[in-house]
Amino acid sequence: MMKLPRPVNFPWIIFTFFILISSVNYGQSVQFKLDLSPRITWFQTNITEGISTDGSTFGYQAGLGMYLFFAPHYAFSSGIHIIQAGGKLSYSDTVTIQLKEDMVTLPGREIMTTQLQYVSLPLGLHFETVEIGYFRFYTDMGINVLYRVASTVSTSAHTIEKGFLNNETRVINITYYGTAGLSYSLGESTALQFGLSYTHGLLDITADAAEKPHDRLIFHSLGVSTSIIF
Repeated sequence: MMKLPRPVNFPWIIFTFFILISSVNYGQSVQFKLDLSPRITWFQTNITEGISTDGSTFGYQAGLGMYLFFAPHYAFSSGIHIIQAGGKLSYSDTVTIQLKEDMVTLPGREIMTTQLQYVSLPLGLHFETVEIGYFRFYTDMGINVLYRVASTVSTSAHTIEKGFLNNETRVINITYYGTAGLSYSLGESTALQFGLSYTHGLLDITADAAEKPHDRLIFHSLGVSTSIIF
């Protein structure tokens, strides 16, 4: 079992983000944006015996983004976001899970809904077309470095209701993402962005215990990305 992580150092994360901003050569064009992306998220496992994925959950991504343009239609992208992701699992046999305060044994086939919350630092590239009327087509792609701040679990039989599951989930994760859509100019540098966004986890979410199947569990998410650029 993993030890409980230290509380997330939000001042350190924010300080790092603003050091990144302050290192920008302001002769280059910089744009900031507020992001909100409702999402459907689900799990995928690499084994089919002993564990199964049983559906999706609602999630979201929200925060502050930044574009640093190094050419008229090309930019580095970064930011800081809160991400909520999750999914549903069930084990074929009885399974014991470690909550914050105690151990709980669940019968086989009981569905567990897990919710994970992360602080995310995206690092990627942004491409956009010339303006056509008031519109531009754009795409973003890159990786997210995630720090887990909370994870909870609830079960279909109400044995557990939002039990803290930090011992069972890893603190660090990495995903890759892609977004494509349209931006609509509101005048000068202000614009609205709308797109479709997909995220694919790269690292195992779980800290496998001896009594559980040693699988590789990752999450996916698909959502509608909305932003205001200023």
